[in-house]
Amino acid sequence: MRKRNKWIVYVLFILFIVFIGCAKKEKVKNELPNDEFRIYYLNSSQTALTSIVYKPEATKKEDLVEESLTQLLNVPDGQQDLASVLPQKEIYQKYKLDGKTLTLYFSDEYAKMDKTREILCRAGLAKTLTQIDGIQFISIYVGDHQITAKNDVTTFSGDDFLDSVSNVNSYERAKLKLYFSDEKGEKLVEETHEVFYNINTPMEKVVINELMHGPTNAKNKKTIATDTKLINTSINDGICYVNFDTNFLTAIPNQKDYVTIYSIVNSLSEISGVSKVQISVNGSQNYKYQDDIDLSTLFERNMEYLN
Repeated sequence: MRKRNKWIVYVLFILFIVFIGCAKKEKVKNELPNDEFRIYYLNSSQTALTSIVYKPEATKKEDLVEESLTQLLNVPDGQQDLASVLPQKEIYQKYKLDGKTLTLYFSDEYAKMDKTREILCRAGLAKTLTQIDGIQFISIYVGDHQITAKNDVTTFSGDDFLDSVSNVNSYERAKLKLYFSDEKGEKLVEETHEVFYNINTPMEKVVINELMHGPTNAKNKKTIATDTKLINTSINDGICYVNFDTNFLTAIPNQKDYVTIYSIVNSLSEISGVSKVQISVNGSQNYKYQDDIDLSTLFERNMEYLN
């Protein structure tokens, strides 16, 4: 019996090693070296995105943008089964870099794309260009008009398309009621954002990501520090749990601490079934936001700060 047990343990150990090895191989397969990118194109039926690994020659951010756009607009030799995400090269006009946002300018022909093509185009642009270090968001101009959420397209990032965009029907539009800071940093102001999101992404994550993108009204201010990263979210028994990295604790100049907290709490409380919010930093509530607001508190909606 002892020999049999030892044999079972040995077999299980070998299987465990094989499993770990396969997992490592899969991880290596999906990850790329720092000097390589994925350039996204349309498949032969133009119904899904596919990518090709590319090693750029440029090293500076502006040069990387130029080189990546060139690759996006031109299908590589020997890849006749692929198509550029844009139906015509001439649609693209120019770009502008402003901090972490890359604004792309297109001719009026951009607006003539059908729904499926435009969605895949947007996803391909985002997933390709936000790989460049220092670029987190993409915005689009068609002619002289900036496309915003009210026109079905908003400033977006590669993370807005977390999964492979192989089925456009996996994406939906939603209207979010969000709360940002007023000009003085003392009151909350309400904005309605229309977003396009993957139905597999939890709604609370969609809300937080949109808060981190910032307001659409130029007079209003962001409430979450720019370099903050969202680690994870969950909802359980009416409580929404949100976990940020330590950058969340960074003070926003000229903004009251309660504005940030209740921007998050009130926005998440708009989700059906959420009555309380727990905010963590690296999985811990043993922090005080701006040395004042105890994060071990279960926060509830508070509209007294609304402008």
